[in-house]
Amino acid sequence: MVKQRTKLDLIEQIAARVGVSSDDVNAVVYGEKPVRSEKLQAIIDTLAIDGSGGVYICAVWKGNPIENTIRNVARYDYFGQIIEGLNLCLHKKGYASQLLVSNLHLADFAYFEYILSRHENVGLINVASHFTGPLKEACEHFQRPLVFLDYPVGEDTTNQYIISMKSEAIIAEVVQYLYDLGHRRIAFIQGPQKKQTALDRYIGYCAGLEAVGIGFDEELVCLGGWYPQTGKEAAEHFLALPSPPTAIIASNDLMAFGVMDAVKERGLRIPDDVSVVGFDDIALASMSSPPLTSVRTPMTEMGSTAGEYIVKLLEGETPEPRHVHLPLDIIIRETTGPAPIRRR
Repeated sequence: MVKQRTKLDLIEQIAARVGVSSDDVNAVVYGEKPVRSEKLQAIIDTLAIDGSGGVYICAVWKGNPIENTIRNVARYDYFGQIIEGLNLCLHKKGYASQLLVSNLHLADFAYFEYILSRHENVGLINVASHFTGPLKEACEHFQRPLVFLDYPVGEDTTNQYIISMKSEAIIAEVVQYLYDLGHRRIAFIQGPQKKQTALDRYIGYCAGLEAVGIGFDEELVCLGGWYPQTGKEAAEHFLALPSPPTAIIASNDLMAFGVMDAVKERGLRIPDDVSVVGFDDIALASMSSPPLTSVRTPMTEMGSTAGEYIVKLLEGETPEPRHVHLPLDIIIRETTGPAPIRRR
C-alpha cells in the first residue's frame, strides 16, 4: 500500500509540474487513452528528469492497432525511426505495437505485471532504459517473449535476445580518421555509462587512441547526458583548457550540436579551428550548419530486425543468433577537416 501510494504521489507530482491531469500522465505511462501531442511531449520530458531515466517499452501482439497508440516521442529522430522500422515489419505480418513511456521509479514488477495481465500473447521490446530486472522477471513469470535494443552494463545477456550495434570498432575508426587529418588532441564526450552502447563508444575511443599512439588524457573526457546542453558544457570545459582539443567526438548527435554551439560562441570556426563528430546520424545532422560528420546508426533496421525476432518468438520459434550486431558507417560531412597547424 505504501509503495502504491508513492507511485500515485509521483504521478500527481508529474501532473502538477506539467499542468495536466493525473489521467493524462497515467495514459502516457500505461497507454490507456489518447494524449494530445502538446501535453505528451511535456509529460515524457518530465518522466525522464531528476535522474529517474526514461523507459520506452513496445508491446507487440497479433491484430489491429489500438486507437490510443502513442506515436509522438521525445528525440523522434532516434526512437521514432526505430518505431517506424518496427511497425513497417509488423504491418506486413499482421501484428501491431503500442509504445509505453514510463519512469524508472514507476516501472517495477507490478507495472509490467499490470500490462502483461491485460493482454494475452503480448511480447515486449525494450527500446530504451537502464534496467532489465523487473522487465525480465515479469516476462519470465508470464512466459512472454522479450527483445532488447540496449542493456545495462554488467548484465548477464547470455540467454537474452538483443538487437544492437558494436560501437568500439567504429569509434576507433573515427579516432584514426581524425589522426590522419593531423589531430593529436582529440576529446570525447561520453553517454551515460550505465548503458552498454555508451560504454562501448568510450572503449572504442580509448582503443583508437592506443592504436594511433596517443596517450590517454583524462582532461579530454567528459560525461554527457545525450542532450545538447550537456555537450555544450563539456565543450566549454575542453575549450577552456590551456591546450584545448582540435577535435571533439560526441557520443550522439544532440551532444555534438551542443559542442558546435559552444565552439561558435567562442568565436571559433568549424572545422578550421575545431572538428566535431557525432553519433547516430539523425536527420538533423545533414541539416546543421555546417553539416555534421557522424556515425550512422541503422535505426530503422534495428526496429525492423527487432520486429522479425519478436514475431518469431510469439509464434513459438527460437531465432538465432540471439545477439545481432548491425553494421555502422562514418558519414563524412563538413564539420571535420585538417587540424590547425598552430595547435599540433
